[in-house]
Amino acid sequence: MRVYVKRVDVRRFLARKNFTITEMAEMLDFDYIHLMGILSGKISVSPKIRRKLQEFLGVEFDDIFWIKEDKKDKEMTEPQKMPESKEGRGKSVA
Repeated sequence: MRVYVKRVDVRRFLARKNFTITEMAEMLDFDYIHLMGILSGKISVSPKIRRKLQEFLGVEFDDIFWIKEDKKDKEMTEPQKMPESKEGRGKSVA
């Protein structure tokens, strides 16, 4: 599973704090180009960066992030079918 930024929401919260993206990058010691990749939705966000962004903006996870499940994640959450044993076929339970 990958976590991405809700672009519009981050910029809205940033504007409410009266900071630019450049200022936020400097204050959080983030590389500006990397931060722009995150904010544009091209790069998923690591847990460490998520925590820093949440703390800086004073928001909860769901305010600025969304989760994209990979096919592998969906397969892990689907119930697994148990294979039938040869002994149990055709026999009825009394």
